[in-house]
This record gives sequence, structure tokens and C-alpha cells, in this order.
Amino acid sequence: TLTASGLASTFHLPLTKAATTLGVCPTVLKRVCRKHGVPLWPYRKLSSLTRMIDNYGVQAARPGLQADMRIRLLCDKEMLEKRRAFIARNPEILLLQSRTGGNAKVQIRQSTSAAVRRAS
Repeated sequence: TLTASGLASTFHLPLTKAATTLGVCPTVLKRVCRKHGVPLWPYRKLSSLTRMIDNYGVQAARPGLQADMRIRLLCDKEMLEKRRAFIARNPEILLLQSRTGGNAKVQIRQSTSAAVRRAS
């Protein structure tokens, strides 16, 4: 049987590759995810955050960048890293994003930021 930790170890993969890695078909993987409270496969959100983190790192490493801007970029990068880790541990937060409509990004940022602050 697939466990929640087994699922979490494949969140960095697209759903079809994760299913292959775990030895099940994508439909079975989706059912198991729903059973464990994972409404949406978090790969796309996690990879998007990873790209943003990488971009912030590149921007912060630019030569000639003012110190205050470099500090701001590095702080933002750290917050994105915490958000990515939080989503990887709590993928059910993605369900809020899919159901809240136009204000989804604002609500996700607020709820994720609050939870990250509590966890820190």
C-alpha cells in the first residue's frame, strides 16, 4: 500500500512519472492521493516555486546590485523556499487555491505565510 510519506517522496515528479515510480497507474495514484488528503498533484506548484527561487538567486548574484536590493531578493528567496517546503508537507493547501477563484493567490499567500511564521 502507498503511504503519505511515499507519496510525498514523489511530489517533485509529474503525476505519470510518479505513478510509474510507485508501480501503479495514474488513476490509482489519484485515488490514493484523495484518500490521503492530497486533492491536487503538487508538482506544477512546486516546480513553479523552484523556478522562482532559482530566478531570485540569479538576480541576487548580479554584480553591481545595491546591497539593500540584494538583501530584499535573498529574503524573498528564503520565504519562497519556506513556502515550497510548506506546500510539499501540506499539499491540501492547494485545494483552497483551486476553489477560491479570483483571490486565490492572495489567500494562499496569506494562509501559507501565516502557517510558515507559526512553524518557524
